[in-house]
Amino acid sequence: MTAAVWGPPWNLRLVVLDAETCVATDKHHRFVSLGIAVCRDGGVKQRFEWLINPGCALDHYTPRIHKLTDRHLADEPTFDEILPDIRRVIAGRPGETVVLAAHNAGFDVGWLRTEVARVGAAELPDLAVLDTQGAILGLAGLSVRKPKLDTALGDASATAHAAIALLERAETNGHADLDALLAAAGGATSASIPRRNTKATGRAPKAVVAPPLPPGHVATHAGELPAKPTSAQLAEWRTWIRECATHRCDGLDSRVAPEPLFRGLLLETLDATAAAGDTTGTATVLGALRPMLGRLPGSIAEMRRHGPPLTRITGAGNQRGVALALHAWLAPRLDPLGRCPTADPCPACREGEPCPLDTWRTALVPSALGPKPSQVNAFWNTTGQASAAAKGAGRGYLSMRHTARGLADVVLRACLEFHRANGDRLTAALLAEQVWQQARCSDPAVTETRATTMAAAGRQSDLDAALRACHAVLAQRKGSTDPAWVSLEARTAQLTARARRRRATATDRHAPMKLMRLPREPRFLRAS
Repeated sequence: MTAAVWGPPWNLRLVVLDAETCVATDKHHRFVSLGIAVCRDGGVKQRFEWLINPGCALDHYTPRIHKLTDRHLADEPTFDEILPDIRRVIAGRPGETVVLAAHNAGFDVGWLRTEVARVGAAELPDLAVLDTQGAILGLAGLSVRKPKLDTALGDASATAHAAIALLERAETNGHADLDALLAAAGGATSASIPRRNTKATGRAPKAVVAPPLPPGHVATHAGELPAKPTSAQLAEWRTWIRECATHRCDGLDSRVAPEPLFRGLLLETLDATAAAGDTTGTATVLGALRPMLGRLPGSIAEMRRHGPPLTRITGAGNQRGVALALHAWLAPRLDPLGRCPTADPCPACREGEPCPLDTWRTALVPSALGPKPSQVNAFWNTTGQASAAAKGAGRGYLSMRHTARGLADVVLRACLEFHRANGDRLTAALLAEQVWQQARCSDPAVTETRATTMAAAGRQSDLDAALRACHAVLAQRKGSTDPAWVSLEARTAQLTARARRRRATATDRHAPMKLMRLPREPRFLRAS
């Protein structure tokens, strides 16, 4: 390429941006991350990335799309706090021609203007805008598809390379005058691109159409099972529930029946569908059963009364014992099934929710742990055989893990969340470290807590060690849709971005240090 485009008389500074957003409760977008790649002299010279606290709870789809959760963004700066840095990145040197670029610039620049207005700040300077999916494609004789890398900086960098290629080809095709080229490409400016005031209509992936229900099936949902049903009524309800499983009915959980009876009928149907290898039918039934798993009866005898498949179950005579006994009954039936196939999803999977086959153990936590803070504190401390015998089988983490490892891990997650919710992050960090040291626990929530602690000091070696721990555990995910895995993946992406910024700070002498967010002081002391 000749020097005309990037050097005199153009002296071009191309600022390429990409914004990732969530949908707030008012249905307007809020930034959760922003990436900028600055191009000069025909190449990408600087890269900047900000994770942004949107000031609202994230919508359902943001963790799936951008791998970010509320907890990951809680300590990040808000948009008004990073706006001065954005202005400095956009501002050019004396004599430079600054052009904003984006793929679908109406979205990124439009929402940037909207966010500036929302925080009550002065407008950004009016700059020429180049849209890499606009008319520039025809002028360059190229076709560009924006790669989706799930990070704002990754997308901005990819778009920057595409923009450079488009400008090079446009110049080759005879468009050597920058002003004329920008005018031919649409002549848009940051002031002419309207703010994005329209409300979002939803961000779900393409919906999977539910299979049609038989004409007479919907009418069965109007029936109500009495507290003392006859044998004929129970037989009729068994048929109806089995139909719901067969047809993947999303209204199974709306049937009206006394919970103990309904739970027993669901368990009976689940036993049959699992034995038949019907993964999606089992997940459909499990989705309706899941809320009831946290409200188990206080004795095995009461459970057996309303659960025909459970008549041979024995166990401790308390709610925790019921939870452990039910886990022992469910695990060999559910774990071999995996999760719903993509072509035949259950109602939860159709709506983009975690598959019940991945999250059913979490539903048992209230019954297995109990609501009292003292039970949370005792869960890790009660570990020996003597204390387990004295205080109830499976009360401590190690003793429960011996017989119900998966359940013990999700109960431990609840303990970590309890401490974090009460502002005691140090206890959560120490607990995660103890569990990892003594039990080599590779649960995603434990790994995330431990990795966050390891990386708190902000040194490159600490960040690299935390990332190694995250990647080693993520390799065991096996496609699970459990939110704990989504959260760990988001934390890994966040740590990766921080490690990249740390390296850029150390190696890029041209990048102004004041535009890089410095590592925070460590919150925890690492165990020796």
